[in-house]
Amino acid sequence: MAVPPARWAAYSSNVHYRDAFVCNSDGSWTCVADTTIFHPLGRIQVTEGSVFYPGATFMGVDLAAWLAAASARHQEQPTGT
Repeated sequence: MAVPPARWAAYSSNVHYRDAFVCNSDGSWTCVADTTIFHPLGRIQVTEGSVFYPGATFMGVDLAAWLAAASARHQEQPTGT
């Protein structure tokens, strides 16, 4: 069962998602550096070269949606002045 986005808090990773993934023009995300995501369903290890498409789940998680939400949250944060 996929965890709904509302339950995704700020989960840490050994490599920040912005450094470990790139968003592709079709909305999919490609892992460009091995990383580990700590999620309520458990630790998710992702290897370089993995591609995640919106709506598809990996270990019960829609990683494309998780990454898009995390990216949107980051863009909404105010910058220091």
